[in-house]
Amino acid sequence: DLALSVPLGEETLTLTSPTLRLGEIRVSRAAVAISAPNLTFASDGAGPVAVSAGRVTLSESGISVAAPAYGLGDPAEWSRLPDVDVGSASGAPPPDSLRIEACVAAEMTVLFNASSPHANAAMLGEVSAAAWRLIHNETASAASAGAPSSSSADTYYRVHNHPLPLTAAQSAQVQVVLAFLAGIFVLIPLSYAPAAVAPLIVKERN
Repeated sequence: DLALSVPLGEETLTLTSPTLRLGEIRVSRAAVAISAPNLTFASDGAGPVAVSAGRVTLSESGISVAAPAYGLGDPAEWSRLPDVDVGSASGAPPPDSLRIEACVAAEMTVLFNASSPHANAAMLGEVSAAAWRLIHNETASAASAGAPSSSSADTYYRVHNHPLPLTAAQSAQVQVVLAFLAGIFVLIPLSYAPAAVAPLIVKERN
């Protein structure tokens, strides 16, 4: 039984029980073509992990992989990768090694300060802004030199937060505070009128 350990941050994802399914294999003198290959692993708690492709072609000049994808669980939510063509399309000899970087989406729990109600929304806004900048910077760098592309300064992601209307209890509390302050501001100036007459009535003799 084959088992693989994949590091994910501070934790490790263990993949076991690999299952390989092949749709169709065509063998000719020029190449070997495999349609719909699918490699599935069982994981500890994250669901099945699968790697698939639409078609894989092996030849003396290289290897080509069409429509590769990977993901967890439902195939509709898998992440798609660009097609891989090493040596066969360009006619150059295949390299000694090929590196492909891939990420697997995983659910996470975020702990935040509950005394700050806007902390969670602010964190999600910053994460979305960072992903927005990363995607547009990669798109701009991948564009050709002659093709027009917008600069990263013109592309931004901004979050506007508007408070909800006050409830009936909150509106009553605000009215009580405003009524108290209004009474204080009215009574203090009016108290000066009798205070100005009182020294004339009660006058101490020297």
